[in-house]
Amino acid sequence: MRLAIIGGGASAVTLIDALARSTPGEKITVSVFEPRAVPGPGRPYQEDADSALINRPADAMSIRHGDPHDFLSWLRQAGRSGEFPSADCEARFQPRWLFGVYLRRRLAAATAQLAAGAGSVEVHTATVEDVYPAGDRLVTLTSTGAREAHDHVVLCLGTPRPADIYQLTGRPGFVADPYPLPPSLPGGVPVTVLGSNLSAVDIAVALLRRGHTAPVRLVSRNGLLPSVRCRPAAIGPAEAGQLAEAVRATPPASLWRTVRRLLHRRLAAHGAPEEEMALDLAAGEPARAGSPASSGGPMPPTAGGRCCCRCWIRSVNCSGSGFRCVRGRCSCAATTPCSPRC
Repeated sequence: MRLAIIGGGASAVTLIDALARSTPGEKITVSVFEPRAVPGPGRPYQEDADSALINRPADAMSIRHGDPHDFLSWLRQAGRSGEFPSADCEARFQPRWLFGVYLRRRLAAATAQLAAGAGSVEVHTATVEDVYPAGDRLVTLTSTGAREAHDHVVLCLGTPRPADIYQLTGRPGFVADPYPLPPSLPGGVPVTVLGSNLSAVDIAVALLRRGHTAPVRLVSRNGLLPSVRCRPAAIGPAEAGQLAEAVRATPPASLWRTVRRLLHRRLAAHGAPEEEMALDLAAGEPARAGSPASSGGPMPPTAGGRCCCRCWIRSVNCSGSGFRCVRGRCSCAATTPCSPRC
């Protein structure tokens, strides 16, 4: 069987590794078409700064479906051998370049395994310009003009480069693709990053670590940074049953209020600060038409020094200041009490 793989990044390595392990001794000729000089890492996992991290934790990265901890096992073995002294092999989020090394190693091992049987892997440093049928086979036409017939063609094209939606290509100072992260920029020149997600964070961290002293601005439509990636806490059967029962017994109009109360109780049990819970849990509360919160009218008066509306998790204005109320006090300053009409 002759197989063409267009693209030589992580998806191609995954496929070749699976073929080597699942078809021992079969005569398989694999042609990989990859314009980069080094196949395996692709665009995301090429050599880069240590601050450019993988978006997923190491224990969730693997090219093997049946072994989700393959990268983690390889990483720990590399750590024990001292092969990468600058890397913290126990860190949850690893540098992109280190995963690229893992991909190159797995590709080399799979290539050797296929060659030990009757197969082979041929890497062509070229792009494929066209694929067309010829009888019962598919022919690839490369940028070098070479044609090759195959039984199967697999597209492993990876992630495209960022689109230049503002048509800035060619303008002085414009960097169209952030990866690999720029090795250096003039330290006294302000930098504006279009976007505020993980790639923007990579750029900002890399610049600061390299001693950039001028302002670095992240500009996006929502102005929000990406959420913190953390391990989800385990929930026991009793807590899961309690939550399910509460959801079943709650009318749809009150569902968010009930779930929010349960979340608050669980977060408080783990020591979460009241101010942070108030801001996080209030964000998802829908405004009710005609309610004081949605109409801008005053809330009910307090009782016993606390807001009787229990606004410790309610997104309302305190004294018209625009700050959320936290257990009878404004989240902007824990010493500032709510107005009589919170």
